[in-house]
Amino acid sequence: MDAMEVLRRYTAGYRDFRGSKLSGAKLTGAYLNRANLSGAYLQEANLGGADLSGAYLNRANLHGVKLSGADLSGADLRGADLRGAQISGAKLSGTKLEAALCDVETRWPADFTVPNGVLLIEPAANLSGAGLSGAYLNKADLSWADLSWAAPCPAGRKRARPEGKRPGHLPGPR
Repeated sequence: MDAMEVLRRYTAGYRDFRGSKLSGAKLTGAYLNRANLSGAYLQEANLGGADLSGAYLNRANLHGVKLSGADLSGADLRGADLRGAQISGAKLSGTKLEAALCDVETRWPADFTVPNGVLLIEPAANLSGAGLSGAYLNKADLSWADLSWAAPCPAGRKRARPEGKRPGHLPGPR
């Protein structure tokens, strides 16, 4: 499904786009109020100025997405991957961000205080006790991160680890 198909279906009353593959989609200024994009793949998409108020984006891959000026009021972004996302100028009133992943490249609105529960993914991050079940951590650099008491990955899913390293074979502090 491409961006034009999403907009056509939305206009026709369809709201369920769970798991859609829309990487790189151009949805600038789109009206997707209360759309269900849970688990959607929207990495590198342009949603600048879009109305996503009340939308369900939980566990969506929003890595590198452009959300500048978007309305995310009341949206559910719990567990979403916001690493490298450009969220500056977005409306975030009432947005649910628990267990969302961000990194030092994530750009938040200037007057926004990142709430507790948002997980900063970077080397040496403290993720002790974090609920990472179902988190998309492909290419995340978690070297030296504290993962003690973090929720385990479900059976059959790969655990995050540095490229080329096997569990139990990570170098110790120098």
